Amino acid sequence: MDEVLEAKIQSQPKMEKSQVKTIPTGEQTQITESVKEVANSIQGEGIVAAMKIGDYIKSIDVVPDATEPDFRRTADQILSDNKYNGCNEAGAVFASLLRTKGIPTIFIQALNKDAVQSYSPEHKSLNGHVSLEVDFGDRENPNVKIVNSTTEEISDKLPDNDCRC
Repeated sequence: MDEVLEAKIQSQPKMEKSQVKTIPTGEQTQITESVKEVANSIQGEGIVAAMKIGDYIKSIDVVPDATEPDFRRTADQILSDNKYNGCNEAGAVFASLLRTKGIPTIFIQALNKDAVQSYSPEHKSLNGHVSLEVDFGDRENPNVKIVNSTTEEISDKLPDNDCRC
């Protein structure tokens, strides 16, 4: 398996929350001036801001013929191109915009174990999904929720189903 893919594998669906590994802010989710500009144009705080960010992401074009996730583009590049390739890129933008608005966000990439084990240059299908763990509370009263990177659905736990992006 190639090293880039191995570095991106965080967990598999149907794992307990305590078993899920996350990646901290990395190159894909850097807060640049362009990211700040978009975040500042989105009104609202907390869950309202998240819903409006979700609406903004839904207004971005989706690459119609995407066949595999792209782990190389940054939120800045995605916003500049005004198109994203699946849940990984939507998640990078969503996380960057939430963090810019001061909302603590953890990017969670869950992949199906069988899909990862059978991954090859000829078979690039990765069954999985990106969710965000978002804290809408404060230090004294945390309010942690899971946000779906492409649908903006908010729930109390990670989904149990395999989602193909």
